[in-house]
Amino acid sequence: MPTPLPLIETIDGQTVHRDILADLTAMQKAARSFGVDMSVASGFRSIERQTVIWNAKWQGLKPLYDTDGVELDFNALSTTQRVFAILNWSALPGASRHHWGTDVDVYDADAIKESGNSLQLIDKEYLPGGPCEGLYEFLKLHANDYGFSHVYTHGRGKIAEEKWHLSHLRTAHFYEQQTTLSNVQTLISSLDILGKSVVLDNLEPIFKDYIAPYLTH
Repeated sequence: MPTPLPLIETIDGQTVHRDILADLTAMQKAARSFGVDMSVASGFRSIERQTVIWNAKWQGLKPLYDTDGVELDFNALSTTQRVFAILNWSALPGASRHHWGTDVDVYDADAIKESGNSLQLIDKEYLPGGPCEGLYEFLKLHANDYGFSHVYTHGRGKIAEEKWHLSHLRTAHFYEQQTTLSNVQTLISSLDILGKSVVLDNLEPIFKDYIAPYLTH
């Protein structure tokens, strides 16, 4: 991907690719008229930041979950099982769509505040009765109007569904084309990622099930 990325700050103080900002801002305005305070919880995320997240999970410093959100017993997992458990909810460093600035995690800031709970970005927050239920209904109806789509959906691959994750597909297209098995392998080899040898030994199935299904080109 080009260096540096053309990044710009959103009204939420997050950073995104400049080419998605106009559509993102327009969608946030439309959501307001729908009664939803659509805010960005996460936009651009560096490879270095994703590596920190990965390494913390590899060491058991953060919990691991199955695709249904049930916490797993870290000590009962083999190193290979640990890799795939991390991948249920966290992208492999170098293969996260957040690295491009084209993808955002969104939530209803007002509704979360009123709930009295902190944002967790979990399924139940977006399901009926959850604080972000209205936001999810808005997104299903109107996200495509602004060039955004859900990419982590049931039936595409093995990553758990993420109702909060949106991709600006037109802008993401260039970066998707650069996301090949060879390029990911080269990048992983250069990173200070824990469990690197296990990841590289399993990179083909990882790419097949956790990366390629979500590339829309």
